[in-house]
Order: sequence, then C-alpha cells, then structure tokens
Amino acid sequence: MRGLGWIYLGEDQAKGTVSRVGFGPSLEVNVSDILALYGPPDSLFIYSEGTPEHPLVDARLVFNDTSMILGLPYEEGFFYTLDPGDDVLTANYFDTAQFSANTALMERYSQPWNGYERYEP
Repeated sequence: MRGLGWIYLGEDQAKGTVSRVGFGPSLEVNVSDILALYGPPDSLFIYSEGTPEHPLVDARLVFNDTSMILGLPYEEGFFYTLDPGDDVLTANYFDTAQFSANTALMERYSQPWNGYERYEP
C-alpha cells in the first residue's frame, strides 16, 4: 500500500471494535507537512529515555480534534529541539476512550505547543 510502511490495529475487546489505528509512513513526512494540513498541535509529550550514559529524549505531537498522536525521532541529550524538517515516524489515531486514556497516562509529560524551539522534559 503506497504510503504505509506498516499498520497496527488495536481492539477494544469488551466492545469488539477497533480502538486504535497506527501506521508508519513509508514516504518521508515531516512536521511542517503535518502542520500545513492540521495546524499546530494542541500539546506535545516530551520525556526522557535512555540511560545516564546515553540520554535520549522522545517527542510526540498531540492533536485533540482528530484524536491523533504523532511520534518523532529520539534525540540524544537532555533536550528536544523541534525542527520543521523532523520526520514523523508514527501516526496513531484513537477512538475517544482510548485517546482520553493515553493522554491521561501521558499528562505529566505534556507541554504546550510553543512552536519550533527547544523543549525540556
């Protein structure tokens, strides 16, 4: 399928319905492409990963109206510098209940959108 490197379907087993659709684009899609289509995100999830010897920072863009969370590449170090040319690695769309659960779980990592700048976890 053109444009999809992989696809994931999550199921709400209690309801027997799809609660999440995720995919990894096989074509290059960057942050500026997404912002041109959807406008700025409502928030970002910025959090630390890795080890003290090899610190990493992970970033995700959150769009409330479309229940969409986009994953960006890890950055080495203690900060995430968001750039218009950053690749979008994953796109996840959720039903209302799953989106609320995910955003509640990640709330402590949530930061407001402040444009292309450096974010600290």
